[in-house]
Amino acid sequence: MDGQKKEGCIMPGLICAITLSLFFNQPYLNNHPEHEEVCLEVAEKAINSDLDPIIAVALSYSESRFTRAARSNVGAVGPLQVIPKWTCPNRRKKGCDLVQAGVDTLIKLREKHWGPLATPNWMKIICHYNSGNVCLDRRFPRLVLKRAEAIRIAMEE
Repeated sequence: MDGQKKEGCIMPGLICAITLSLFFNQPYLNNHPEHEEVCLEVAEKAINSDLDPIIAVALSYSESRFTRAARSNVGAVGPLQVIPKWTCPNRRKKGCDLVQAGVDTLIKLREKHWGPLATPNWMKIICHYNSGNVCLDRRFPRLVLKRAEAIRIAMEE
């Protein structure tokens, strides 16, 4: 797993502080503290699930701008824009942890598209996350990976 480490643990607060400062202006954040809460939840659940938190945070920003109530025209919901009938244990939004469902879906896709000696093919994983069984358009995964790289670079500074 990649990310900023301090004494063996990845710091969700640092990842989110950097991400929010890169992609939002401070006056907006002052009026929308929920974005930080969602970012922290995504980072923490990714870390607890052994998933790269920077990838998860970049994906959540790209999917919903850290908006818990986000809903797409195809029925994707939540900060990671999951489709409950495919990703939630009860196949419904009600009672589903939408962030954990998104993290779990990324993990399943990582396992499917990652050999034992290779690094994850995040382009392929994110493309399938976004478009399903057939990877139709690589523009979105490129955007997510570009944002993840910007977060990593800012963390090194």
